[in-house]
Formats: sequence, C-alpha cells, structure tokens
Amino acid sequence: QGGITPALVIVHPQQHWMEYGGLLELSDPQLTSPWIFTYSRGSQVDDTLGAFFPGRAVYHYYPDQPDYLYTVPRT
Repeated sequence: QGGITPALVIVHPQQHWMEYGGLLELSDPQLTSPWIFTYSRGSQVDDTLGAFFPGRAVYHYYPDQPDYLYTVPRT
C-alpha cells in the first residue's frame, strides 16, 4: 500500500472483463477497504467518478502494465 491508499482504481481492461474481476477480491462490498476498483466506462464518467469518493486518490490501471498506476489515463 505504501501511502497511496485509500485509493479508487479505474481499471482499463484490454481484452476481457476478467482483468478487472480478478482485482475485486482486494476490496470489500461496503467500499471501506483501502482499495476500491471500478471498470472504466469512458473518459467522461471516469473523470467525474472521483467526486463520489472524496478523500481517495484516483488511479488508472492497465493490465498490460501490472506494476504501474497512472494518475491520469494514458493516451
């Protein structure tokens, strides 16, 4: 966790929803865990999602780069 949580992580799957589903075990249904994961639903929705979770850092995760969290969507 290293000081980057609490965090909202927007997952941008490249091929299949399972790239997102596999991460869900790291969060809880009450949305109180250090990590909350959501599936990217397009830039407009993704850009406003952080307002629903004040106090959480927002990161973008791409399964083809599993060791890196982006602070903005990659282009």
